[in-house]
Formats: sequence, structure tokens, C-alpha cells
Amino acid sequence: MKTALIISGWGVTKNLLSPLAKQLETIGYQASIVDIFDPFDVNTIQSIYDLACKSEVLIGWSLGGQLATWLALEILEKENIYKPVICLASNPSFVRRENWEHAMPMNDFDSFRNGYNANEKATLKQFYLNICRGEEQLKQHWQFILKHIDSLSTDHLKMGLQLLASLNLVHNLKDSPLDIHYIFGQEDTLVPYQVIADIERISTESVITTILPNVSHAFPIFHVKETLHAIQKFLSSLA
Repeated sequence: MKTALIISGWGVTKNLLSPLAKQLETIGYQASIVDIFDPFDVNTIQSIYDLACKSEVLIGWSLGGQLATWLALEILEKENIYKPVICLASNPSFVRRENWEHAMPMNDFDSFRNGYNANEKATLKQFYLNICRGEEQLKQHWQFILKHIDSLSTDHLKMGLQLLASLNLVHNLKDSPLDIHYIFGQEDTLVPYQVIADIERISTESVITTILPNVSHAFPIFHVKETLHAIQKFLSSLA
């Protein structure tokens, strides 16, 4: 059986992606799941890097997609090995930058971060609602996350917020030799699928995009079969 590495998103925990990992087994992939990490922390990155090197494909949700791409770029530079990357509801730059319009305005992000610093519990609760917006069963899905989310340390969450503000992989897409598949939710209110226009404007043919209809930012949790189908189609195209 082949191996895959799945990286969670900000504010969520890896247990919520266990159903996706289980489904990957049906197409021949044994998946390991990790929470987000600081790629610049030498004390933690080596074990993640080693795990990525042993994996045939790197998959990341939201911030995890940026981290999966970062890992693939590091492996390519250091090992000269090409790892395909699948980014679920992930923006190469989560915040808006010059020439990168379809992302969260920095003022909005700063307001969110300030709200988190002022009231962590309330902000996380609102965040879990926001990632479910666009789902027909919004309240039920929101309550599911609230019930099943594991705890994350404040330091871990603040580290992730800093990454969301600073990680910018836009320039890495230009002339990228990596096979990358961006999968977006049509109703995602955090990472707009319209960013496809920006991605296609600068990337090579090895970077492809897909839109899943009528799903929210949380589609890797609540639309596992649709997510798996898109993943399988991409992996089959590489065979």
C-alpha cells in the first residue's frame, strides 16, 4: 500500500480528518495525519520532513495545503524528489497581497487575530461556524465540530495565525515543476474559489484546479466521498 501525509488546517485537529484518511485506504493509500506545524522550528520540522519524504503524496487542508506545498518544495530542493501535492480549500496566500486579489483582506485578518487575542473561546466558536457556511446543514455541522474538536494550545494557535499572515507561496507557483491539485469549495467563505483565476494566470500546466459544488470550507470533513473522488482522479492522472 502506498503512503500519504495529511496536514490539518488552522484551529482544527487531525481527528476530524480521520474519515478521509480511512477512505484513502480504499484507493490504496495508508495515510498519516498531523496537525499544523511551524516549518521554521528546527526542533519539530525534521520529523515532519522525514514523514513527508516517505510519503507518495502530500495532502493539506487550508493552512495545511500551504505547509504541504512548502514541504514538497523543500524535498525537491534538498532531495531532488518530486512529491505531488493536493491542497484542499487552500490559498497560496491566505491574505490579500499585491497582484493576489482573491484572498482575505489584511484588515479583516488583523481584526480576526485581535478578536482571538481578546477572546479565544468565542473566536474559535465563530470560526467553526464560518468554516461551515455554505452547508445546507449549517447548524448540525457546526455542532458536530464543536463536539468532536480536540483541544489545541494557545501557543500552537498563535503560531498558526502568524503563518496564515506570513506564508506566501504565490511566487513558487510560477514555473512550478510540481504536480499540484487545488480543490476548492464553491460555497467557501474563507478561501474563495475565484482564486483559480489567479492561480491559472501564473502557474504551469502541472498545477490544476477543481471546484466542488455546493460545499463549504469544511468539505474535507463533511464531503469525504466527493473529496476522495477528486483526489483519486488527480492521482490516476499521474500514473
